[in-house]
Amino acid sequence: MGKRQRRRERTSRNPKQQSAIPPTPQQPQHNDSITYEVDRVPVLRVEFRDGISPDNRTTCSRYWAVDSAGAWKEHTTAIGAGRDAQAMTHFLNRHSTAFLLTEPCVECKKPLVARNRAAVIKLAGNKFARHRRATTWHTCPSCEENAKGQASREVQNAVNDFFAQQQVGAQAAPKTLITLPVFEDDAFEPEGSVFAADGDAAIRTTKNLVVAAALALYASSARSTYVPALTTIASTDGAPWGGRGAWGDLSTNGYLGWFGTTNDDLEALSALHRAGFISPHRSTPGQAFYLDNGRLSIPVDLAVWQLTLSLDDSLMLIDSDLRLLGNAMVSYCDRSLDHPLHYVLVELEAKTVIAYINHLLVNRYLYPQVPHVRLSELTALVERALHEYEYTRGQLVAFAWRAVDTVAAWKERNHLDPRQASSAVVTTLANKIEAARSKQQHIPEYDLPSWHIDPPALEAAHRMAALLWPKRYPTNETSAHGRQ
Repeated sequence: MGKRQRRRERTSRNPKQQSAIPPTPQQPQHNDSITYEVDRVPVLRVEFRDGISPDNRTTCSRYWAVDSAGAWKEHTTAIGAGRDAQAMTHFLNRHSTAFLLTEPCVECKKPLVARNRAAVIKLAGNKFARHRRATTWHTCPSCEENAKGQASREVQNAVNDFFAQQQVGAQAAPKTLITLPVFEDDAFEPEGSVFAADGDAAIRTTKNLVVAAALALYASSARSTYVPALTTIASTDGAPWGGRGAWGDLSTNGYLGWFGTTNDDLEALSALHRAGFISPHRSTPGQAFYLDNGRLSIPVDLAVWQLTLSLDDSLMLIDSDLRLLGNAMVSYCDRSLDHPLHYVLVELEAKTVIAYINHLLVNRYLYPQVPHVRLSELTALVERALHEYEYTRGQLVAFAWRAVDTVAAWKERNHLDPRQASSAVVTTLANKIEAARSKQQHIPEYDLPSWHIDPPALEAAHRMAALLWPKRYPTNETSAHGRQ
């Protein structure tokens, strides 16, 4: 037996003793590729998929072909064989990959991938001229996904730290939700058009207090200390807020929330959060949070809120602030009608009456809503009837029903356009109110239909008014709080 045979036998008995040099890892080589140069500088490399047919390879080569000046050799209309731009891009990405050799990713330094010629011009400039690029840096899709994942992890860590700190250290309990200096130095003037001055400090503070009461009442009815996100309370696309199309332009973002208008809800929730009355609840979706210059933030309408106090303490705080608000306004309000809470009540009741009118037009008569150009006129008319003429909401519902019915009959008799009928509702309603006042007619009170549900802030405002003026605003809402 020779030495070679004995060596083979030893190796077969103990293969671990075999000394083998580990192979050097090789980068995958694409033999089937084409590189194009501009001014002797490689600018574009096209790699073809394995198993590509000769015809498809020819089509891809013709599409990506670049001359020495950086211009495309052929027009796409001569290559696409009847394909549109989207179909041609799908064909190219299925059979080839184009790498921009002069445009590396700013993160991983690998060449960027271009899906079509438009992407080449966007990333590398026309004729691969670097000074003609739309932007000066780019990131490949894989690095973008990694960056998004890293940002998501940072936000999630910040959210976890926020709720951990919120659970360990109790937030300082708020002592008041109103700022009394806003009522000093004649800051509140009941004369004139108060409804047009929505930014008045007294009205704004009262709205915040009414929304706080609505939050507490909701939490009390749900036997919990958290309230749902603003975008999940109700939608204008369906019940219960007046039915489909009832609220119209009153809600700008498709939901109505607590007060009936998006801006009032956002301002009130922001103010209550700053005052420490509410804070984000742990059930808030994690994707709603984001980092703003390293500070954890969340859109007001996406947050699920919780009361920082217990239910009893929250209601006691609102009650004390309400009485404090009433005492502060005594020198400015000779009557309850001049109190900012009454103006808030009038605004809320006017919203429900307008929603009722829109519902009749859209769902019963199949007309469009009251035109946007006349919505402010209708709002002023209804608010004036509630405030100056002291009609009740039930009486305004009766006026609204008669006005819409009259307009519908007038439209059918004269074969008019439905849009004319919707616009004529405002004029007809004004005429009926003035005729009733001049003749001193007794106007009955109509109840709103069963499908109509008021915004939560209206019930809260009625309860608050009953605490200040129990005779004028009895707790039983069916009783008239105005003159017939």
